[in-house]
Amino acid sequence: DQKEQERMNISVHPAKYLQSFEAGNYQITAFPTSHDKSVDSLLYTITENDYTVFYGVDTDIIPEETWKGFHQKKLKFDIVVLDHTYGPNMHGEGHLNANQFIEHVQSSHYFT
Repeated sequence: DQKEQERMNISVHPAKYLQSFEAGNYQITAFPTSHDKSVDSLLYTITENDYTVFYGVDTDIIPEETWKGFHQKKLKFDIVVLDHTYGPNMHGEGHLNANQFIEHVQSSHYFT
């Protein structure tokens, strides 16, 4: 509702996989996640000038489509916020465990 957005001083930007939009000085790009297949869950990159943040929460294993999107957009991250819900060798749905978190960080050249 537009009036509610104005009252709260926010703007809503519908986001789609691998598409970017601008919010103030920031360029935001949405990427697919594996959190919940029944809804369009998203991960985000936020770029200002030459600095990029990857906001990767509420995700299980990062999908191959997302890694390909990082490559296509030639992204390198200055800051990474990555899901780490479960401890070592724990398994659950929609989130990374400690082992998976470490594997993602060690195997990715996007995380500088």
